[in-house]
Amino acid sequence: MEITHWLHEVGGKQGLTSTVFLINKEILIDLGTKDNANLLLQNLKELNVSPEDIKKVIFTHIHYDHTGDPSKFPKAEFFASKEEIEDLAKYGAQATVTPSAYADIKGIKLNPLTELEGFNVIHTPGHSRGSICLEKDGVLISGDTLFNNNIPGRIDLPTAAPELMKSSLEKIKGYKILCPGHGTCTTK
Repeated sequence: MEITHWLHEVGGKQGLTSTVFLINKEILIDLGTKDNANLLLQNLKELNVSPEDIKKVIFTHIHYDHTGDPSKFPKAEFFASKEEIEDLAKYGAQATVTPSAYADIKGIKLNPLTELEGFNVIHTPGHSRGSICLEKDGVLISGDTLFNNNIPGRIDLPTAAPELMKSSLEKIKGYKILCPGHGTCTTK
């Protein structure tokens, strides 16, 4: 589903567990779950995008329902916040919430995301210590920091930073369209 000329929702309602976004037909934001990787590939194919077209995969955080199956994107570089990468190294499977997701993601090179051309990369610790949101032109891709109806993400999982959630939510108030990590995009 097209959200703007540069942003498509390519997974979420169809059973990918988390919402997956495609930017300019070459960047994926999150991957859903591994069990639904083929559904993601089918959704991309409907937009005439092959796995080889994907240059970057950016994880809003590294929980299992967002990291999917990175091996499906052989030409992509993978990015997460520096804090998520640190927590993956320090806590292993606890950082991804499941051992199977940890096994899939520990084998890829994760690069620290410091910037993304045309976007504001907003560090929003709370749901996880290294959660990020991306904002462009009033569109906020919020991962699991914020859901529809101003519902904040859970803060009771391993690597959460509950004491920082309130200040993170203050950072992301100015959006016009909210695209959360679960659910559909909505206007403010």
